[in-house]
Amino acid sequence: MGWTASTNQLQAIIVQKWAALNGLDLLEVWCDYRRLHYPSDIPLSNSPYVVAQTPPVRLLYPTVEYQTNQANVQALGTINQFTSKIFWMP
Repeated sequence: MGWTASTNQLQAIIVQKWAALNGLDLLEVWCDYRRLHYPSDIPLSNSPYVVAQTPPVRLLYPTVEYQTNQANVQALGTINQFTSKIFWMP
């Protein structure tokens, strides 16, 4: 199928970007997935040690954030990197 015959050109671009950058720039492909949900069939880990079978929706705070900004971090409550959405996420 050619470019002009593609029904979703944005998806075609993002899937190719994911294929090119996967393993090189994981933060970039994760941000694209989180924003656009492409590729929709992203492979997940089969490891028995992985708690959730969904891609993470947020990054956890680094340790230095707990040391220097503890009151604000604790005000958010318990955060799960796989299911706790950021306030601006639908």
